[in-house]
Amino acid sequence: LEGIFIHNVTLATMTEKNTVATKLRELLNHSYCPYSKFKVACIVIDNEGNNFAGVNVENGSFGLTVCAERVAIANMISQGKTKISEIYLAIPSRISYRVELVCK
Repeated sequence: LEGIFIHNVTLATMTEKNTVATKLRELLNHSYCPYSKFKVACIVIDNEGNNFAGVNVENGSFGLTVCAERVAIANMISQGKTKISEIYLAIPSRISYRVELVCK
């Protein structure tokens, strides 16, 4: 788990934590943030245990920037799932971050 900070990890076992952490670390590499340089990755787990991934995608018009949470939720919905069980966020370090109010 070294090198990234994961918000809201409440998984029962270290194996599960390491699996989510590994996936989130890989996802951070796909973040598109040429302006802020602030990478965010998200995994949403539905009520059936399926994982859906998302990363933040910035745009020169900041209003069109999409947060990782929205991307992961859109990914889930596009696959016909609608019930969220857990949401995990990762950022590269322990800097201050809050879930966007729009996404809550």
